[in-house]
Amino acid sequence: KLPAPYPLKEFDRANLIGILLNSQGTYLEYFEETYRVWFLEGLEAGSEENLQKCLSKLSLNFEEIVRRANEEEVLEQYEANTFEAQQLGIFGAPSFTIGKEIFWGDDRLEDAIRFLEGT
Repeated sequence: KLPAPYPLKEFDRANLIGILLNSQGTYLEYFEETYRVWFLEGLEAGSEENLQKCLSKLSLNFEEIVRRANEEEVLEQYEANTFEAQQLGIFGAPSFTIGKEIFWGDDRLEDAIRFLEGT
């Protein structure tokens, strides 16, 4: 459904769950599913409806994942990631960094790969 809801009201919750699921090795599956639900069904990433659908599809318990995503360790990792991104000059997603070189936007992924191959 276009336009997809933006800006996200639950941006932080979507990212906190991403950090938690990354530590469990299921981030890419979450990422793909949350974007699919966001862009194809119009359910904003991080919203309860989106998370219910995504986590159910991944066979994960919604209440447990939301609770664990708010634990101190995950919050600290989110803050550390945010600080690092700010130090690198990143201001949007997706962004790719190679050393101090920043490639902003999905359309720059191939440029980042070519740059990496040349280093």
